[in-house]
Amino acid sequence: GSAKNPTMFMPGPPPGQPFEQPMMGQPGLYPPIQSQMMPVGGVYPSVPEPATQPSQQQAPIGGQDAPAPVAGERAAPTTETTMEDKAPPANIRTEDDKVQPTMFADENGNLKLVNMIVRCPCCTCVTVILICLVMTMLLFGVVISGLPFTEEENAYDVFDVRSKDYDSFRLAQELTTDALAEYQKALSGEPELQQQETIDIVYWIYEAETDGGMFTSKGLDDIQAAESIFLNHPDWRDYCVLEHFMENDTRIPFEKTQCERPLTPMTIFFPDEFDEAVADSVMQRLSNMDMLRTYNNVAPCIEREVPVACENMELALSEGNFTQDEMEQLMMDIDTITDHWNGKGQKVSNPQKMAQFCAYMKQINTRANLVDFFFDKEFSVDNPVSMFTRSVLTFGGPREGYESSTEQEDEQGKEIKDFVLDNLFDDMDKVAKRSNSDETNTFYFMTQLIFDIFIGILIRDTTAAIMSILLVYFYLWYMLGSLFLASTGMLEIILSLPCAWFIFRGIFQIEYFAGLNALTIFIVAAIGADDIFVFWDAYKQSAHQGPKVTKNLATRMSWVW
Repeated sequence: GSAKNPTMFMPGPPPGQPFEQPMMGQPGLYPPIQSQMMPVGGVYPSVPEPATQPSQQQAPIGGQDAPAPVAGERAAPTTETTMEDKAPPANIRTEDDKVQPTMFADENGNLKLVNMIVRCPCCTCVTVILICLVMTMLLFGVVISGLPFTEEENAYDVFDVRSKDYDSFRLAQELTTDALAEYQKALSGEPELQQQETIDIVYWIYEAETDGGMFTSKGLDDIQAAESIFLNHPDWRDYCVLEHFMENDTRIPFEKTQCERPLTPMTIFFPDEFDEAVADSVMQRLSNMDMLRTYNNVAPCIEREVPVACENMELALSEGNFTQDEMEQLMMDIDTITDHWNGKGQKVSNPQKMAQFCAYMKQINTRANLVDFFFDKEFSVDNPVSMFTRSVLTFGGPREGYESSTEQEDEQGKEIKDFVLDNLFDDMDKVAKRSNSDETNTFYFMTQLIFDIFIGILIRDTTAAIMSILLVYFYLWYMLGSLFLASTGMLEIILSLPCAWFIFRGIFQIEYFAGLNALTIFIVAAIGADDIFVFWDAYKQSAHQGPKVTKNLATRMSWVW
């Protein structure tokens, strides 16, 4: 047929040339069936060209003469094949082919591990799962006791010389602090007063979202909203640091004590009085660099009466060509503003002018401490805009029923934590949400809440991990079409984590384990599911690899592995 119709098949290589196997996916390049013309070694013999006309004695197909092909049409190929046509491809070993056995493969080329799994599939599956479960129980029942995550203060090599120096310093500091407290207590002859010492803080940080910075009318309202959660609570006085001041050489009764003023910019921007005219006058004089330099030289004397500064005051005044009266008047005008920074008044009508006044105070060595804490490093006279600010509220000790702030510190801290969690925490979280304000991002930090917040974050992430695992599980079920394979695969993915942890902690004795490591479940689930898909696709492909691969399950699974 090919002689009559050359377009039916593409021609093979010339006589005497090697035969090249066609590439997969390119049918029809060569005749699909090579009969007795295919020699050993893949070389075609030299044979005469076929006759141009068929033999008169050629047997008809089906007992009848085959109709001549119509011009322009292809002749139908015959379906008859011989025994030689059914021979396996050259790249597949025959039944008698053997290979040299190795440590991992037998004489048939099959993996020994696969042979064992194929012989005892149920026993192997149950054994692997039992080993994983035993390792998991040993991990959490014997190896790990208490909180499994390593505290950050222990996240270093304890045998390193720097670690030893740090530990020595920390222990000496703790002993010195305790000894100093005992000494001061013995020296005064009086016990610690209730809520006299700071035992914990709430640290607020505020970030501006607009170019106007934090000290705008709206920004100040956001700061006040955060701090009022504590300051306006009816029970705040029972937890704050109290001012036990003296009155007529007699300590005031406990009932009259008030909470210590927090460290907050609200004391500046909510004064009980603000004279803008005096503020303008001070800023005008301090804009003169000679006056600013002279005031910095004489301020230690006129403000704090430092002897050395007073000795050199005459020289400083003469160099700047100013009088002592001018310097003292400037000091009194500054006091006129700063003495009213108590946070007991209303919000200033012009926050920008107060911020500018603070920028000038930052240039004065003896007044910088009043404002430095509340403004960022870019804040200056030329740029009186601060994109960040902060505030600190303090909790006092000893608590009622304790003699000192160091007595049963954990129990006193727990009282404070319970108060915050039961009464304030929800409002703190609400204020800290991004959606709470268009102009301010609010953040908080509190020592007693670190663990609870971390656990909350971990629970949320674990919930997300569970949802992720369920999604991967149902996708596995859908793709594999087998509930058993999906369930077994997901179980092994999950158990791989505690097994690895057991080897890491129990065998190699590596105790450091950061909390962030728990989030590896996302990575493990993704990689594990991908491995299952690759293995399953390879198994399906093995059905098309010829009789040597599909001979039995062991050969097929060895090819898959």
